[in-house]
Amino acid sequence: MTQKTWEYWYKEGNRLCSLAKYQEGITAYRKAIEINPDNHDLFYHKGNALFFLEKYKKAVQAYNKAIKIKPNDLKLWAALWTVLLYLGKDEEATTCYNKALEIRPNNHEDWYQRGRLLFDDLAKYEEAIACYDRAIEISPDYHQAWYGRGKTLFCSGKYEQAIACYDKVLELKPNDHQAWNIRGLVLSHLERYEEAITSYAQAIKIKPDFSLAINNRKNALDKKSALDA
Repeated sequence: MTQKTWEYWYKEGNRLCSLAKYQEGITAYRKAIEINPDNHDLFYHKGNALFFLEKYKKAVQAYNKAIKIKPNDLKLWAALWTVLLYLGKDEEATTCYNKALEIRPNNHEDWYQRGRLLFDDLAKYEEAIACYDRAIEISPDYHQAWYGRGKTLFCSGKYEQAIACYDKVLELKPNDHQAWNIRGLVLSHLERYEEAITSYAQAIKIKPDFSLAINNRKNALDKKSALDA
């Protein structure tokens, strides 16, 4: 009987995983690895199957073996970063993402995603802003980076700077109802209620059933009335 090649088991693993038969797929990848233990893709796909089975620690081991074989493959670091987040190892995930940025330092989306990680998961606002700034430096019209920068500045209490960011977002995407609403919130924090009401009204004009903006506009009207009384 002809011995099956590692390519056979690799394709079989991919086939089984495409059918969501992840455990069987892992068995196939193991057989491929026994024949060809220096192939990073085999460990990568094995890690993916383990991830889908929520066996996150074993997935980390598989990804680390793949990285040891091919340390400059961005997708391997991205996969490891993802599973580390699922394990709640945010600091290790940040270190992992730093490594990915070393491999591809001039991609604006990478810097944006690192900013999100620092803001959403670690509450490191200054570092997040630095990442958004780098994304904007690379791609000045990347509205998501301006959006993230504005959100981070807002949460840092730097309201005037946040407004400038949302103004830029709206320059790039004038029909972004969410940006108009958040701009209104920032203006309300500055007690600039007339401007806030205008922002909320624009959000509602774009999306008439936008209940959040409708409620925010009502609150701003009430506060303006109390201030004018």
